[in-house]
Amino acid sequence: HSVHTGGDVLAGEASKFYKTVIEDIAAPDAVIVFTKAQKEDITTRFGKGNIHVIPHSYEVIEKTATFSERDPMKVVYLARYAPEKNHDLAIDAFKIVVASVPKAQLHLYGFGEKKNAIIEKIKELNLEKNIFVNEFAHDIAGIYQEAGLSILTSGVEGFCMSVMESLFYGCPSVAFDIKYGPSDMIQNGVNGYLIPNRNVDLFAKQIIKILKDKALHKQLIETTPQAMKAFTNETVALQWKALLETM
Repeated sequence: HSVHTGGDVLAGEASKFYKTVIEDIAAPDAVIVFTKAQKEDITTRFGKGNIHVIPHSYEVIEKTATFSERDPMKVVYLARYAPEKNHDLAIDAFKIVVASVPKAQLHLYGFGEKKNAIIEKIKELNLEKNIFVNEFAHDIAGIYQEAGLSILTSGVEGFCMSVMESLFYGCPSVAFDIKYGPSDMIQNGVNGYLIPNRNVDLFAKQIIKILKDKALHKQLIETTPQAMKAFTNETVALQWKALLETM
Protein backbone atom coordinates (compact mmCIF):
# COMPACT_ATOMS: atom_id res chain seq x y z
CA HIS A 1 0.00 0.00 0.00
CA SER A 2 3.04 2.23 0.18
CA VAL A 3 6.03 3.25 -1.89
CA HIS A 4 9.17 1.12 -1.71
CA THR A 5 11.63 3.93 -0.95
CA GLY A 6 11.79 7.23 0.83
CA GLY A 7 11.95 10.34 -1.35
CA ASP A 8 13.10 9.73 -4.91
CA VAL A 9 11.98 6.24 -6.00
CA LEU A 10 15.12 5.86 -8.11
CA ALA A 11 17.58 7.13 -5.51
CA GLY A 12 15.94 7.23 -2.07
CA GLU A 13 16.79 4.74 0.65
CA ALA A 14 14.80 1.50 0.45
CA SER A 15 11.89 1.36 2.88
CA LYS A 16 12.62 -0.71 5.99
CA PHE A 17 9.39 -2.60 5.35
CA TYR A 18 10.44 -3.82 1.89
CA LYS A 19 14.25 -3.56 2.01
CA THR A 20 14.88 -7.30 2.40
CA VAL A 21 12.70 -8.11 -0.63
CA ILE A 22 13.57 -5.41 -3.13
CA GLU A 23 17.32 -5.49 -2.57
CA ASP A 24 17.26 -9.18 -3.51
CA ILE A 25 14.39 -8.91 -5.98
CA ALA A 26 15.19 -12.11 -7.87
CA ALA A 27 14.93 -14.30 -4.76
CA PRO A 28 11.16 -14.38 -4.00
CA ASP A 29 8.85 -16.75 -5.90
CA ALA A 30 6.72 -13.71 -6.70
CA VAL A 31 6.44 -10.05 -5.80
CA ILE A 32 3.13 -8.21 -6.20
CA VAL A 33 2.92 -4.45 -6.72
CA PHE A 34 -0.14 -2.32 -7.41
CA THR A 35 0.91 -0.41 -10.53
CA LYS A 36 2.92 -0.84 -13.71
CA ALA A 37 4.91 2.29 -12.89
CA GLN A 38 6.10 0.85 -9.61
CA LYS A 39 7.11 -2.39 -11.29
CA GLU A 40 9.12 -0.42 -13.85
CA ASP A 41 10.83 1.68 -11.16
CA ILE A 42 11.76 -1.36 -9.07
CA THR A 43 13.08 -3.18 -12.13
CA THR A 44 15.10 -0.17 -13.27
CA ARG A 45 16.80 0.22 -9.93
CA PHE A 46 16.96 -3.26 -8.40
CA GLY A 47 16.87 -5.57 -11.41
CA LYS A 48 14.43 -8.08 -12.80
CA GLY A 49 12.37 -10.34 -10.61
CA ASN A 50 9.15 -12.27 -10.82
CA ILE A 51 7.13 -9.08 -10.33
CA HIS A 52 3.39 -9.01 -10.99
CA VAL A 53 0.99 -6.07 -11.09
CA ILE A 54 -2.27 -6.74 -9.24
CA PRO A 55 -4.16 -3.65 -8.05
CA HIS A 56 -6.40 -3.10 -5.07
CA SER A 57 -10.04 -3.94 -5.72
CA TYR A 58 -13.44 -2.70 -4.61
CA GLU A 59 -16.95 -4.08 -4.48
CA VAL A 60 -19.20 -2.85 -7.27
CA ILE A 61 -21.70 -0.26 -6.09
CA GLU A 62 -25.11 -1.28 -7.46
CA LYS A 63 -26.45 2.27 -7.71
CA THR A 64 -24.52 5.51 -7.42
CA ALA A 65 -26.07 8.93 -6.95
CA THR A 66 -27.02 10.82 -10.09
CA PHE A 67 -25.92 14.37 -10.86
CA SER A 68 -29.25 15.77 -9.63
CA GLU A 69 -28.92 13.86 -6.34
CA ARG A 70 -25.53 15.42 -5.57
CA ASP A 71 -24.35 18.84 -4.52
CA PRO A 72 -22.34 19.77 -7.64
CA MET A 73 -20.53 22.55 -5.79
CA LYS A 74 -19.26 20.24 -3.05
CA VAL A 75 -15.65 19.14 -3.54
CA VAL A 76 -14.12 16.67 -1.07
CA TYR A 77 -10.63 15.57 -0.08
CA LEU A 78 -10.27 12.56 2.22
CA ALA A 79 -6.71 12.25 3.50
CA ARG A 80 -4.66 12.32 6.68
CA TYR A 81 -3.67 15.80 7.76
CA ALA A 82 -0.03 15.00 7.04
CA PRO A 83 2.72 16.87 5.13
CA GLU A 84 2.81 14.47 2.18
CA LYS A 85 -0.89 15.04 1.47
CA ASN A 86 -0.18 18.68 0.53
CA HIS A 87 -3.35 20.25 1.89
CA ASP A 88 -1.65 23.62 1.47
CA LEU A 89 -1.72 23.13 -2.31
CA ALA A 90 -5.40 22.16 -2.15
CA ILE A 91 -6.15 25.37 -0.26
CA ASP A 92 -4.10 27.48 -2.68
CA ALA A 93 -5.95 25.95 -5.61
CA PHE A 94 -9.33 26.48 -4.02
CA LYS A 95 -8.62 30.14 -3.40
CA ILE A 96 -8.39 30.45 -7.18
CA VAL A 97 -11.54 28.34 -7.62
CA VAL A 98 -13.60 30.46 -5.22
CA ALA A 99 -12.63 33.67 -7.03
CA SER A 100 -14.32 32.26 -10.14
CA VAL A 101 -16.99 30.05 -8.53
CA PRO A 102 -18.03 31.73 -5.24
CA LYS A 103 -20.48 28.94 -4.31
CA ALA A 104 -17.82 26.23 -4.48
CA GLN A 105 -17.04 24.44 -1.22
CA LEU A 106 -14.13 22.21 -0.25
CA HIS A 107 -14.71 19.74 2.57
CA LEU A 108 -11.63 18.13 4.09
CA TYR A 109 -11.85 14.92 6.12
CA GLY A 110 -9.05 13.37 8.12
CA PHE A 111 -6.85 13.45 11.20
CA GLY A 112 -3.22 14.22 11.88
CA GLU A 113 -0.48 16.61 12.88
CA LYS A 114 -1.14 19.29 10.26
CA LYS A 115 -4.79 19.92 11.17
CA ASN A 116 -4.20 23.16 13.10
CA ALA A 117 -1.85 24.52 10.42
CA ILE A 118 -4.50 23.81 7.80
CA ILE A 119 -7.14 25.64 9.83
CA GLU A 120 -4.81 28.62 10.27
CA LYS A 121 -4.06 28.85 6.55
CA ILE A 122 -7.77 28.80 5.73
CA LYS A 123 -8.30 31.69 8.15
CA GLU A 124 -5.34 33.65 6.76
CA LEU A 125 -6.83 33.43 3.25
CA ASN A 126 -10.36 34.28 4.50
CA LEU A 127 -11.75 31.04 3.13
CA GLU A 128 -13.73 29.91 6.20
CA LYS A 129 -17.00 30.15 4.26
CA ASN A 130 -15.71 27.90 1.48
CA ILE A 131 -13.29 25.40 3.05
CA PHE A 132 -14.31 23.19 5.97
CA VAL A 133 -12.05 20.98 8.10
CA ASN A 134 -13.80 17.84 9.34
CA GLU A 135 -12.83 14.90 11.52
CA PHE A 136 -11.95 11.42 10.26
CA ALA A 137 -14.73 10.19 7.98
CA HIS A 138 -16.66 7.04 8.85
CA ASP A 139 -19.43 7.37 6.25
CA ILE A 140 -17.26 7.14 3.13
CA ALA A 141 -20.20 6.15 0.95
CA GLY A 142 -22.35 9.04 2.09
CA ILE A 143 -19.61 11.61 1.50
CA TYR A 144 -18.75 10.46 -2.02
CA GLN A 145 -22.40 9.98 -3.00
CA GLU A 146 -23.22 13.54 -1.97
CA ALA A 147 -20.19 15.28 -3.49
CA GLY A 148 -19.81 16.43 -7.06
CA LEU A 149 -16.05 16.05 -7.22
CA SER A 150 -13.07 14.78 -5.23
CA ILE A 151 -9.47 15.95 -5.35
CA LEU A 152 -6.01 14.60 -4.56
CA THR A 153 -3.04 16.89 -3.99
CA SER A 154 -0.82 14.29 -2.35
CA GLY A 155 2.83 14.16 -3.37
CA VAL A 156 3.23 10.40 -3.09
CA GLU A 157 0.96 7.36 -2.78
CA GLY A 158 1.32 3.62 -2.90
CA PHE A 159 -1.94 3.33 -4.83
CA CYS A 160 -4.45 5.82 -3.34
CA MET A 161 -7.56 4.12 -2.05
CA SER A 162 -9.34 7.46 -1.69
CA VAL A 163 -9.32 7.93 -5.47
CA MET A 164 -10.56 4.37 -5.99
CA GLU A 165 -13.39 4.78 -3.49
CA SER A 166 -14.40 8.11 -4.99
CA LEU A 167 -14.59 6.70 -8.51
CA PHE A 168 -16.51 3.58 -7.49
CA TYR A 169 -19.10 5.83 -5.84
CA GLY A 170 -19.48 7.80 -9.05
CA CYS A 171 -17.61 10.87 -7.85
CA PRO A 172 -15.08 12.01 -10.48
CA SER A 173 -11.63 13.07 -9.30
CA VAL A 174 -9.04 15.69 -10.17
CA ALA A 175 -5.60 14.55 -9.02
CA PHE A 176 -1.96 15.37 -9.41
CA ASP A 177 -0.29 12.81 -11.66
CA ILE A 178 1.99 11.31 -9.03
CA LYS A 179 3.59 7.97 -8.30
CA TYR A 180 1.65 5.80 -7.79
CA GLY A 181 -1.95 5.04 -8.66
CA PRO A 182 -3.97 7.97 -10.01
CA SER A 183 -2.89 7.45 -13.63
CA ASP A 184 -3.96 3.80 -13.44
CA MET A 185 -7.51 4.75 -12.45
CA ILE A 186 -8.25 8.21 -13.84
CA GLN A 187 -8.99 8.61 -17.54
CA ASN A 188 -8.97 12.25 -18.61
CA GLY A 189 -12.44 13.39 -19.57
CA VAL A 190 -14.03 10.07 -18.56
CA ASN A 191 -13.89 9.89 -14.78
CA GLY A 192 -11.73 12.88 -13.92
CA TYR A 193 -8.49 14.61 -14.86
CA LEU A 194 -4.78 14.18 -14.17
CA ILE A 195 -2.79 17.35 -13.58
CA PRO A 196 1.03 17.70 -13.65
CA ASN A 197 2.30 17.42 -10.09
CA ARG A 198 2.16 20.65 -8.06
CA ASN A 199 0.74 22.72 -10.93
CA VAL A 200 -1.74 24.57 -8.71
CA ASP A 201 -2.98 26.96 -11.40
CA LEU A 202 -3.88 24.20 -13.84
CA PHE A 203 -5.37 22.17 -11.02
CA ALA A 204 -7.66 25.07 -10.10
CA LYS A 205 -8.57 25.79 -13.73
CA GLN A 206 -9.70 22.20 -14.25
CA ILE A 207 -11.91 22.29 -11.16
CA ILE A 208 -13.40 25.58 -12.35
CA LYS A 209 -14.08 24.14 -15.78
CA ILE A 210 -15.95 21.18 -14.30
CA LEU A 211 -17.99 23.24 -11.84
CA LYS A 212 -18.98 25.77 -14.49
CA ASP A 213 -19.80 23.27 -17.25
CA LYS A 214 -22.92 21.44 -16.09
CA ALA A 215 -23.02 19.16 -19.14
CA LEU A 216 -19.40 18.09 -18.65
CA HIS A 217 -19.90 17.60 -14.93
CA LYS A 218 -23.00 15.48 -15.46
CA GLN A 219 -21.22 13.39 -18.10
CA LEU A 220 -18.28 12.71 -15.78
CA ILE A 221 -20.58 11.55 -12.99
CA GLU A 222 -22.46 9.25 -15.36
CA THR A 223 -19.37 7.61 -16.85
CA THR A 224 -17.19 7.39 -13.76
CA PRO A 225 -18.45 4.06 -12.31
CA GLN A 226 -18.24 2.23 -15.66
CA ALA A 227 -14.57 3.18 -16.02
CA MET A 228 -13.64 1.12 -12.95
CA LYS A 229 -14.45 -2.36 -14.28
CA ALA A 230 -10.78 -3.40 -14.21
CA PHE A 231 -10.74 -2.89 -10.43
CA THR A 232 -13.78 -4.88 -9.32
CA ASN A 233 -13.33 -7.63 -6.73
CA GLU A 234 -14.24 -10.25 -9.32
CA THR A 235 -11.76 -9.02 -11.93
CA VAL A 236 -8.86 -8.71 -9.50
CA ALA A 237 -9.63 -12.10 -7.90
CA LEU A 238 -9.10 -13.73 -11.29
CA GLN A 239 -5.64 -12.13 -11.48
CA TRP A 240 -4.72 -13.57 -8.09
CA LYS A 241 -6.10 -16.96 -9.11
CA ALA A 242 -4.03 -16.98 -12.32
CA LEU A 243 -0.86 -16.10 -10.41
CA LEU A 244 -1.36 -18.69 -7.66
CA GLU A 245 -2.04 -21.41 -10.22
CA THR A 246 1.44 -20.88 -11.73
CA MET A 247 3.21 -21.32 -8.40
